[in-house]
Amino acid sequence: MATRYIVFLASLLAVNPPVVSGFFPTQWKEDLAGNGGMSHEDMTRVAFEDRAFLYFPSITTISSKMRAACVEIQKANINVDDDQITAHKHCDGESFGPAKARIQQLKKDAIGALLSVPPDVAKARKNVGEALHTIQDFYAHSNWVELGNRDPNADLIRDGAIESYTAAPNQRTCNSCQTLPRPATWDSDWPIPCIGINCTENTNGFSKLTSGYYHGEDVAIPGGFKCHHGGLSDDSWEGINKDSLNCLFSPHSHLHVTAADLAERASMQFFDDIKADTSGAPQALRLLFGVPTLAFAIDTTGSMGDVIDAVRKQAISIAKGLIGTNNEPGLYVISPFNDPETGPVTVTTDFTTFEHTINGLGAEGGGDCPELAITGMINAVDAMDVDSGLLLFTDAAAKDSGRLLALLAKAQEKRITISVFMYASSCKDSGLRRLKRSSITKRSEDVYGQLCAGTGGLFRTGPRAEVANVTSFIENVIKTNLGTILRVEDSLSSTGTNNAKSFDVPVDSYMSNVMFSLLGSGMKLSITTPDGKPLSSSAPGLTQTILVDSTYISLPPPTPGIYKATISGNGTFTFLSAGVSTLQLSSFNFASVRGRPGHTGWYPMAGTPPFDQDVGAIAEMAGGFKTANFSFRAPSLATVAGATTSNMTAGSGQPGFPRNSSFFAPAVRVPRQNLLLYVMGEDDKGMPYQRALRAVVVTANGTVPGANMTVTFPNLTTTFGGGTATAVPTGPLYPANSTVATGKSSTVPTVATGKPSTVHTVATGKFSTVPAAGAVRLEVSSAAIGLAAMLGMFVLGFLL
Repeated sequence: MATRYIVFLASLLAVNPPVVSGFFPTQWKEDLAGNGGMSHEDMTRVAFEDRAFLYFPSITTISSKMRAACVEIQKANINVDDDQITAHKHCDGESFGPAKARIQQLKKDAIGALLSVPPDVAKARKNVGEALHTIQDFYAHSNWVELGNRDPNADLIRDGAIESYTAAPNQRTCNSCQTLPRPATWDSDWPIPCIGINCTENTNGFSKLTSGYYHGEDVAIPGGFKCHHGGLSDDSWEGINKDSLNCLFSPHSHLHVTAADLAERASMQFFDDIKADTSGAPQALRLLFGVPTLAFAIDTTGSMGDVIDAVRKQAISIAKGLIGTNNEPGLYVISPFNDPETGPVTVTTDFTTFEHTINGLGAEGGGDCPELAITGMINAVDAMDVDSGLLLFTDAAAKDSGRLLALLAKAQEKRITISVFMYASSCKDSGLRRLKRSSITKRSEDVYGQLCAGTGGLFRTGPRAEVANVTSFIENVIKTNLGTILRVEDSLSSTGTNNAKSFDVPVDSYMSNVMFSLLGSGMKLSITTPDGKPLSSSAPGLTQTILVDSTYISLPPPTPGIYKATISGNGTFTFLSAGVSTLQLSSFNFASVRGRPGHTGWYPMAGTPPFDQDVGAIAEMAGGFKTANFSFRAPSLATVAGATTSNMTAGSGQPGFPRNSSFFAPAVRVPRQNLLLYVMGEDDKGMPYQRALRAVVVTANGTVPGANMTVTFPNLTTTFGGGTATAVPTGPLYPANSTVATGKSSTVPTVATGKPSTVHTVATGKFSTVPAAGAVRLEVSSAAIGLAAMLGMFVLGFLL
C-alpha cells in the first residue's frame, strides 16, 4: 500500500519549501500554516494597546492615530521574518548574546530617532518593531518556558548576564523525542509527527538555557546533542519550537500559549524601558504612540501676503487651544515654496517653534504665476507622520505637475489626505504669456483636483477674502477618530429632472460630531434630520460656513439615525460627509501571501492593485459594531460592475485566530477605474453606520485606453495609459502574489537577492519555486493545480 505519510509530507513540502520560521508573522495565515496561534502581529497589538492605556490615562479608546502608529510597528516586526539567514534575529542557535546586543542597539536607535531634531518617527517605529520580533521569538525558540519560567527574561532586553546561564557550545541540551508504539491497525510508515513521535519531554533534565538550531542559518548546529528548531519546515521534525498550535510545524505546540503570553509581557517591558529612558522628554513617547500632525504647504510668493497673514492667525489660535489635550499636535510641519525654490521645511514638536516659524513666513518675489507646489507638498509629506492631513494654500498653478504621481504614491502610502485652497491670483502677465498661463492653470487645477480626490481631500477655489474662514478645515485635519461617511463626485443639470440628488448619511451611536461639506459653484445643500425635518441653522452647537463655491456644516453632537443630504443646482460637485466616532474602518489593504514558507501569512500589498485579477484583501474595524458589509463604489456612488468584495469574512475571535473585528477575503477583484471602498452595517446599539475608505485609486486618470496595465514587482512600478507611478514599498523585495489565469502565462521578476522567488496562485494558496536568473514564463495548468490541491487536501484529511 502507498505510504500515506510520504505522500502527505511531499505534498506539504511542495506547498511549503523548507525555510526558517518563528511565531507566525500575520494573524491571517495561509492555509496549512499555523492552524491557530498568536502571531507577531497580534502580540505587538496587544502590548501596544495595553501600554497606550497605561501611559495615557486620559484616553478611553485607541485613536485612529494610535492605530496607524501600531500598524507601522507591526509591519516592521513581521518584515524581520524575511531574513532567512541571520540566526540571532530570531534567537536561534543559542545566539542570545548577539540577540541581546541587537535589541539594545535598536532601542538606542529608536530613542535617538525620537529625540532628534527633527524627530524621525518612522525610523523609531521601525526600530521598535524589529526589536520586538527578536524579543518575541526568544520565547518561541528557546527553552525558557520548558525550564519552568513564567516571567519574562529581563536580561535579554536590559543587557543582563544571559550568557552566564546559557549552555556551553559542547553541552547537551536535548534528547531524542519519544517514539510511541505503532498501532496494530496502522499500515503506513511509522513513526510520523504528532501521532507516532512525542517531543514533550526531549528537554527534560537539562537546566541550561538553549534554543533550537535551524538549517540554513548562519549558525550551524554543532551536533546531535543540541536541539533542533523542528517541524516540517526544518531538516528534522524533532525540535522545540512553539511557534503555533499546530504540532506539524511546532513540536512543542502544547506550550505555545504560555510562550505567547510571555512574549506579550516582554514586549510591554520593552515599551516600559523606552518610556523610562525618555522620561525627560515626554513628547517622545507621544510621537511613538501616534499623535496628530498639523502640516501646511504655503506659497510664499509676493502675491500671497494677505493669505499668509490670515492662515497664520487661524493656525496659531487653533494649535494654542489644543495644548494639553489629546488632540494636541505632536508634530508641526511647515513647507514653504515658490519658484525657483522650496523650503526650508520646518518640522518640530514644539508649539513655540511652530509659532515663531509661521510668524516669520514672508511673501516676496513672484510674478511668474506657476509655482513649485507639488515639490512643496512632497517635502511636507516626507516629514509628516502617518494618518495625517496636509493643507496647501496658494494662488497659483503648479509648475511641477509632472511630479503628481510621485506625490500621490507617497501620500497614499502614508494615508495622508491633501486639501488644496487656491485663491484668485493677482499676478499679471501679458499677451502670449497670459494665454500660456491660462492653459497651465487649467491643467494645474485638474492636477489639484486629481490630487485631492486621490487622497480623500478637498480642492477649493474662491476669492481671497474667504481665506479668513478656513478655521473649520484646519481643525478637521488634526481631529482624531475622524472618518469619512460618504464622498460623492457627480454632476447635475438644470434641465429635465436631473437637477437635484439626495444621499443618505447614516450617523451611528458613537458619533460625537458630524460634518457635511459641499463644493461646487452655484450648488445648494440642504440637510434633513432623522425625524424628517430640515436641519435648522439655529440647531444647538451647529456651525455653518458658506463660501462662494462651497458650504460647510458641523453638528455636535448629532442625533443618531439617517440624515438626508440634498444637493441642487447645475454643474459638477463634490459632497463629503465625515464624523468623529470611535467606530472606525481602521484600514483596508489588498493583500498577498508572503513570508518564509512553513509559516506564511497574508501581507498588505504596496501600491495600487492590478485590475481584473483576484487578490487578497484584509480590512480592520474598530469600535462597537454588530455587522459589516463591504462594497466598492464609483466616485459617483454608482455600483461598480466587476468589483467583488462579497467574500469578506470576519475572524472567529477564538484564541490564536484572527479577531472578529478583522475581515479577510482570499480573492477580491477591482475593475479598471477609480473606486471608493464602503463598509456599512449596524453598530452594537442597533443604529446604522457607514464608513468609506478615503481613496482607492486603481488608475491614475480613471480611464485607461488599450491593454490592461501591468504591475511589476519588486520595484512596484505601476504602468498605465496615463503615466507611471512608483509606490513606496511596505515590505521587502518580493514579487506580486496575484493569481495567474489558468492556461495563460505571465512574466514575473525574481527577487533581487539572487535567491529563488515565490509565485503564488491566490485561489489555491499554493506556490512554486522558480529560478532567480532573469524573468521567467510561468505556464499554469488548471489540471495540475486542481490535482495537487486535491491530493494534498485528501491526504491531510485522511491523516488528521
